[in-house]
Amino acid sequence: MYTKPFFLLLVALLSSSAGYGQARQLFDTPVYALFAAGDTVYAATADRVFRSTDHGATWDTSGLVHQGENEVTDLFVDGATMYATTVVDGVYLSIDGGASWQAHHAGLNGLGARQVPMMARRGDSLYLATLGAGVFVKPLLPVMAPWVPFNAGLPWGTVQSIVHDGRGNLLAGAGGNATVSIRNSADNGWSEWAFDVFNGEINLFLNATREGNALLGAGTQGLYRSVDDGRTWVRFNPGIGLINQAAFTTWNGQVVAGLSKVSSSFLFTSADAGLSWALLDAGMPPTAPLFDVQSAGGALFIARSDGLWRMLAPVSTNSPRSEPQLAGQPFPNPASGGAVHIPVALPESSAVHLAVFDRQGRRVSSQDAGLLPAGEHRLRLDVQELIPGSYMCTLQAGGRQLVFTLQIMH
Repeated sequence: MYTKPFFLLLVALLSSSAGYGQARQLFDTPVYALFAAGDTVYAATADRVFRSTDHGATWDTSGLVHQGENEVTDLFVDGATMYATTVVDGVYLSIDGGASWQAHHAGLNGLGARQVPMMARRGDSLYLATLGAGVFVKPLLPVMAPWVPFNAGLPWGTVQSIVHDGRGNLLAGAGGNATVSIRNSADNGWSEWAFDVFNGEINLFLNATREGNALLGAGTQGLYRSVDDGRTWVRFNPGIGLINQAAFTTWNGQVVAGLSKVSSSFLFTSADAGLSWALLDAGMPPTAPLFDVQSAGGALFIARSDGLWRMLAPVSTNSPRSEPQLAGQPFPNPASGGAVHIPVALPESSAVHLAVFDRQGRRVSSQDAGLLPAGEHRLRLDVQELIPGSYMCTLQAGGRQLVFTLQIMH
């Protein structure tokens, strides 16, 4: 999807290739955010974004995201369009795959509106959590659309986290009294739910991920599990004290939780959708804060203050996780307008999203198919507004991505 948007930079590993059971340091510059698209992984330092398509062996880098004392906090990549949020100066945008960047602050008004710890995508919209001005939203198209407040019913302006749970629910870590605010796509406003009993000590909702029917979360005082879409939660105490940052990913058939304290960090894994957790000894020094974890190409990437680390999965005799598959050829293809029908087989119940990119990697169309059960489906993709040419299409379902091409003719 990318041709030459990044400036090539081969980064040699500081140590030998990672062996099973322990992590290896890839480079020692602090890394603050990660993003994965299929087997491609992106890693953000304070002011640049690195990309690897070979499981971390070599990396290329973007242009300078911003100047001055500021750090990237989160990444989102949509074809050739890239978003990077920052600690104190809002959002930066690249429309050429990272070669150049520009400020994208339009609409971010209010105290704390440019202090952005996290963002999340739901359907065709992107959402921001801010430390003072609540939540903002914008459509992915047009790219330069401004940010708009999304705060109806939100009880707090300081929002530490924003997550889409894969079922249409947004979860916002608003306030520090052991509550999480939830808003479905059909809701007119946010509703507040307790994820723990407030004991008088601060308890922020830091992050969440979905594993099957279970919603797994992290707060200042532990890990949490919900099977009713965040209305009630059960706490698991990992025994490490207060947590100030958390990240989740799925790797090697398990959920991985990266938990960080002020001057140390830990990795925990769960093979039973959060019913139990085990400490993962990755062989890293324990005295560095952790900012993010992400899996790509079978490897686990760990972003910390002492750099980027990679851990390879051990050899397993288990079958790999099933992926969505084309159950036939999209029809018609080539298409002359109207709609294309795409037969798809889903191995499990998943929220399905279709996106169309032109040859420059720019998103030109997208639509949600909603939450679909496991089995075969016939999806309808509207292409009547596309000009003639070749397009790359992606179908995202259950954290996996299926890629295919379409031809549009007169």
